Amino acid sequence: MTDSQYPTVEEVKHRLEELAVRVANSSIPIDPYVMRTVKRVSEELQLMIPGFEPVADLDTVQICIEEASAALYGENTVGALAKSFDGLAMAPHNPQLWYIVAICCYDLGAPLLSWIAANHALWIHPGFHEACGFLDRLVKLD
Repeated sequence: MTDSQYPTVEEVKHRLEELAVRVANSSIPIDPYVMRTVKRVSEELQLMIPGFEPVADLDTVQICIEEASAALYGENTVGALAKSFDGLAMAPHNPQLWYIVAICCYDLGAPLLSWIAANHALWIHPGFHEACGFLDRLVKLD
């Protein structure tokens, strides 16, 4: 951690990389550590301006989105979650990846974490209709 009380974007990216590895290699993909870290990362990212930090490799991020979506469609929720964290490690303010995280968390039995991730997607992009619809459906389930 830096001398500042707030983390740098690189420190946040590193935690997202760690989450990708942890989720991919765990028999319990959403454990208390993952829950705390996702919540903390989303809070820390809200202290940073989306789009201020350039994404180094947009093509690779797009591939992560496509692979996470394909994994989710193929009912490999854990693989989709891990791939989403891989993408977020490169582009932590990507609302589409946060939306996929939200879907995965819900499918894996973590509705609160799902709500946090979907809200974060909407914080980044308030006009993201899919995330808005997902949150609406999530609230109606309660």
